[in-house]
Amino acid sequence: MIVGIQGGRGSFNEQAFRALQERGDLDPQAKPSYLFTTQSTLQAVQDNSVDYGVFAIYNSKSKLVAESAQVIGHYYFDVVSSITIPIQHHIMIAQGADPLKIDNLMGHEEALAQCAQNLQKKFAHIPASSGENDLKDGAGVAQAIKQGTVPITTAVVSSEATATTFGMQVIASNLADDPNNATTFLLIKNYSIS
Repeated sequence: MIVGIQGGRGSFNEQAFRALQERGDLDPQAKPSYLFTTQSTLQAVQDNSVDYGVFAIYNSKSKLVAESAQVIGHYYFDVVSSITIPIQHHIMIAQGADPLKIDNLMGHEEALAQCAQNLQKKFAHIPASSGENDLKDGAGVAQAIKQGTVPITTAVVSSEATATTFGMQVIASNLADDPNNATTFLLIKNYSIS
């Protein structure tokens, strides 16, 4: 069983996927396919190139996840279940990178929105942006830094699991403006007429 997820290795989407397995909504032997965007996930479910999909739909602070809201109306799918997990963001850099030379901060647009006040207070001097495709997700940015395709002067806003997965150094923790920040993820399958 293959499950397409909106994020990369170490992402919150992967955490939601694992939580769905632990809860029994997904087979423990299911494997994630890292698709990075909601659109890629929905397309893979529709094309039957994956058995299920997982993507973020709602956040306690930023509300409806904009990336998902922009594309879900273009696809037919059945919702199997949903799960809400706590979300806490961290800023991380490559091992050995100089924190004083960081000139760019990248993360998913939702991550940046959920940390907007704290980023403004603590990191206003560093421009923040969200990438596209594999670089839309913080885990994808961390992977690209590790592979050398994104400069080590870039910091990433992502999960603690991302830092562990890619050997990044966390330089700031618990940046969500809401200490009770949480996101709801949908588990979906291809639409079927009953």
